[in-house]
Amino acid sequence: MPSRFSLFVTVIVLSGCAEPTLESTVNIQMLNARVQALGDSLISPGDTCTRIHHLWRDQLRLSLSQAGRSSRQRRAAFIDSVYRPHRDFWDGYVGGEDEFTRRVARRWVDLEHDPRASIPVDVDVAGLIVETNRVAAALAGRSPRCADWYLIYGPGMANMGGLSSGEMLVDFFGFSDSEQDLRIYVPHEAAHVLYGGRRADPQDGTLLSSMLSEGFATYFSVLFHAGTVSPAGALGYSAQEWDWAVENERALWDIVKADLDSRDEDLIRRFRAAGERVRPDAPGKIGYFIGYRILESYVRRHGTESWADFFELPLRDILSRSGYPDAGSATGPMPGTPAGARVAQPAGTSCDIDDVRPCRDPVAIVCCALE
Repeated sequence: MPSRFSLFVTVIVLSGCAEPTLESTVNIQMLNARVQALGDSLISPGDTCTRIHHLWRDQLRLSLSQAGRSSRQRRAAFIDSVYRPHRDFWDGYVGGEDEFTRRVARRWVDLEHDPRASIPVDVDVAGLIVETNRVAAALAGRSPRCADWYLIYGPGMANMGGLSSGEMLVDFFGFSDSEQDLRIYVPHEAAHVLYGGRRADPQDGTLLSSMLSEGFATYFSVLFHAGTVSPAGALGYSAQEWDWAVENERALWDIVKADLDSRDEDLIRRFRAAGERVRPDAPGKIGYFIGYRILESYVRRHGTESWADFFELPLRDILSRSGYPDAGSATGPMPGTPAGARVAQPAGTSCDIDDVRPCRDPVAIVCCALE
């Protein structure tokens, strides 16, 4: 069965199948003891709109209960207890039972001491997602959109993303760093949930649609973080990669402009995947970069609140009215925070508009955004 992963409408592959950067390993029994000590607060189901499914907890328990059994028995237990109850989700991510066995059940034997296994214990991921979605909706001035979020120890094909069927995922084995990655990229995914896609737009499914969707999510993420995350950081670019993209922006546009209407999945992947290069010397995810710059150009032309037009305006109109690339090209890096943010105050915190900093609450990661 083919995976719907190739049809992700909101996938963000920023670290690929990353290897852990932490030096220590995790003892699975000690990790489970920490989970037990923290109790139900760690396994929050979310709320009535943001529904959290803690499959990682099932995987952790199963690994302990299957200790001492053969690899074949362990894999069979994973299929029965982890795959089959959530078959639609796993089929959408990895592509069927055989792929689950190859990419998840077998790999878990090797990764059960991986330091990234501690991410959902070290970070209140459910709380982070719920609060980010709430603040993002307030920032956009829109009602929240509901979604199911699956938190998993997966194959590491992505760190976060969304399936074409609408489910969202957090794959802890796709991260290279726990807290930093989560706090930077959750707003990107929250923007995708708010946006919800453009099924009726003639450009739906095209390269242009993909670039603008990812560009908008990146723009929104920078806006959400109120100056604490740069556009380069939101893209997962180094300063050198960002500067290269800006310096070669016109040439990059010349590469992409003839294929904007294409629905070829391999072509679209070439512009959105971290490991793909449109030129040998280019960074990955060039489609994200160009999409971000189009939105930047649009806001520069139409005012600080106009970024919200993306929710309703036809995609071709966004491009044509942006004036890109003539109005969007720049000789240097863009400012760290786009204009156009409204104040967004998470519950239980206070904001000082004259001193924009992230909130100190471990869940509420943004205090306020620049006017």
